[in-house]
Amino acid sequence: MSETEEPEVEYFEIERDLSNKRKWRLDTPKVEGNKETNVWAFSSGQRLKFESPLVVPIEKTGEVVDVTFSHYFLTYIQPRVGAILEAFAGWDVQRIPARLENGEIIEILNVLTVIDAFDRDRSEATYKGNNKPNMVIKLRIRSDKAEGHHLLRLKDWPGPLIISGLILEQLRRIGSTGFIATKVS
Repeated sequence: MSETEEPEVEYFEIERDLSNKRKWRLDTPKVEGNKETNVWAFSSGQRLKFESPLVVPIEKTGEVVDVTFSHYFLTYIQPRVGAILEAFAGWDVQRIPARLENGEIIEILNVLTVIDAFDRDRSEATYKGNNKPNMVIKLRIRSDKAEGHHLLRLKDWPGPLIISGLILEQLRRIGSTGFIATKVS
């Protein structure tokens, strides 16, 4: 690598930490009138707006963690995590304020950047008839396609939350809990 080239950014998939059986579990957010929201909207890459405050039911009480994944990869974060994500990837993220049913504040992470960076050659996956991933056993992405973003989801496989090594380093620095990171670049 020459002096003018920047080092390649490493990327990691953030997933729920299944080893902590005592942690809390949050359910699908609800709007006024106890109506559930469309959980798929949170992985669409579109900025979302809600007319009334979101309330998040606590499905299982337990140890509070900083990053919590609910149904369909819906990601809840503590405000201190949201501040880091916004500081390093503000253009890639929307922090949606919500209130837990016990009155405490939580945020819903809406990732705005959706990129076609799925590496078909290095990933282990099965595909549908339209050549979109059906099941991914081992995920790999193309860093060059991630275009320097620090937080993203993948086109055609939007569930996984992908962060850069820089973001991971910051989350580890503050001792964030509730997730594991697997390198995918």
